[in-house]
Amino acid sequence: RAVYVLLDRRAGAMPRSKAWPARSRRGVTEVDVEWMSLLHVGRVPMRHVLTKADTCSVTALKESVRAIRTQMEIISGRMPEEEDIIITSTKEGGGIRELRAALHRD
Repeated sequence: RAVYVLLDRRAGAMPRSKAWPARSRRGVTEVDVEWMSLLHVGRVPMRHVLTKADTCSVTALKESVRAIRTQMEIISGRMPEEEDIIITSTKEGGGIRELRAALHRD
């Protein structure tokens, strides 16, 4: 099992369990970072799902991914693997297959 941290490309992050996914309506707060840090200390696997990828430019999307990777490196001391960040677009269906496969594996 893994905890999926859903990141609305326009809003921010909020960790949610696989059993109760929901989009965040706010940006990343100190509490979010603390929660993710606790998951790391507890050795709970995390995956990051960047939603609404179709609402931004390629440059903005790359900046979002870079920010996620940097934050996770700060928390865990290592860069997340490529499969730890799933980029999705419900409008165009991008990444949905990868997300379903990850949910099935975890």
